[in-house]
Amino acid sequence: MESQRVVQLPHAGPRRPLKDYIRHVFWAVDGTLYRKTSEIRNAQRLLLYNAFAICRTRPEIGHDPFAVGKNMLFTRIEDVPKEVRQEFDGLEANEATNPNGKYRSFGAMFAGEFGKDKYYVQRLVSTIDFGRLIARDERLIEMFSILMARYSGIPHNILTNGTMETAIRIFAALGLDLPRFENPKIDKLFPSDPKYVRAGSRMGILCVSNLKKQKPNPEAFEQMLEVAGLRDNPRKLLYVCDSEIKDSIPAGQLGITTCLVWTEKTQSTADFNLRAVYDLPELFEK
Repeated sequence: MESQRVVQLPHAGPRRPLKDYIRHVFWAVDGTLYRKTSEIRNAQRLLLYNAFAICRTRPEIGHDPFAVGKNMLFTRIEDVPKEVRQEFDGLEANEATNPNGKYRSFGAMFAGEFGKDKYYVQRLVSTIDFGRLIARDERLIEMFSILMARYSGIPHNILTNGTMETAIRIFAALGLDLPRFENPKIDKLFPSDPKYVRAGSRMGILCVSNLKKQKPNPEAFEQMLEVAGLRDNPRKLLYVCDSEIKDSIPAGQLGITTCLVWTEKTQSTADFNLRAVYDLPELFEK
């Protein structure tokens, strides 16, 4: 039943169908368009642990994020030394296990500990073979077909801390057509830094190469509002996401309508909570 899938905060007031007031939708990618499996989490975690250890012990290799995957010190999570895991995990701010961690993003961690640039982690993650980890999702494809056909006047765009390369790989694995989510206005407003663009100069999405600041910095969400032309009406922008710390809290503080997906929580900082992303069309109608 709907009451088991959709939860709205008590302070949000009477619920109105999103179709009545939402004029633009932005989506996070990693962990939002697909539910993270233990295999995906372990692959990402293993790569980050390796990069952390390599930057500590072999900085001549660690300086190049594209070289880390070719020089892995540990091939399984179980092989990562306890001291490496403890140091890394202790630095990471995690809303469930370590909310007071020093760093609220992996990018900030590698910048603070090793002086890496803001693109380091994103380029590192872009080397993962997502086609091996993520299956084509027919339900997701159908959901977007419904949303885009039924509410054709509402654009769907992307905000991610990742690279364009990562987005391309994830969308291809899921069976989604990335160009349908691209917006030429983004390239006009926020030209990409050519130094860090490998997929070509055209982006069409808000990603690490054209974000002024990465999530959870408010400037990232302000860029969404500028693209949507809704700085004066932030509630008309819907942001679909999966993290409170990185997504729903900073976006909500700007007045943006937020929807947290893949959550079992009955209450959160988001305006809406969905146990599955596929239930989003219900919010537009009911």
